[in-house]
Amino acid sequence: MRLQKKGSTLVGMGGLGKTTLAQLVYADADEIPEEDHFQLKMWIHVSEYFSATKISKEIFDCVAEPHEKPCNIENPNLLHDMLCQKLKRKRFLLVLDDVWDEQERLLGEWQKLKAPLNHGEKGSKVVITTRNSKVADIMQTTKLVRLHGLSFDDSWLLFKGMQGLKRTPEGFQYWKKLARTLLVS
Repeated sequence: MRLQKKGSTLVGMGGLGKTTLAQLVYADADEIPEEDHFQLKMWIHVSEYFSATKISKEIFDCVAEPHEKPCNIENPNLLHDMLCQKLKRKRFLLVLDDVWDEQERLLGEWQKLKAPLNHGEKGSKVVITTRNSKVADIMQTTKLVRLHGLSFDDSWLLFKGMQGLKRTPEGFQYWKKLARTLLVS
């Protein structure tokens, strides 16, 4: 079952800037037009072990009202139902950062997590960062972005002008444009 919401997976070796790019997407989400605005934004650092229950609890805590206590629901069916209610008719942006787990059980865990996500409003997005192409294949998002290392010449130019890249409008606009394409497509 493919995720019904649009999703993007950023794949590349460690240190290429996947998380940084996802942070730009996350920050830029507040600047999109009102009709496309996300009502909920959630950032979950996943790391090595992908657990639908653990991630669902973290999502629940991200969208909980200030007066609600942290999620301690252990029953997966009840957690699923409560998360569906929280996401129902809401447009959201969810970032699952640093997904490493490529075990066979990942597909089952991902399917458990997708079910409540599919209750969100049309226009909801999921962004996944991973070092592993196998993870991207299992998660089957609608857009796959492979980040590659720089050539020696480009690396040298970046090294020489690192401070300049941050300060030039062209450098900033390049990253901003890339972040926007992940949100809009």
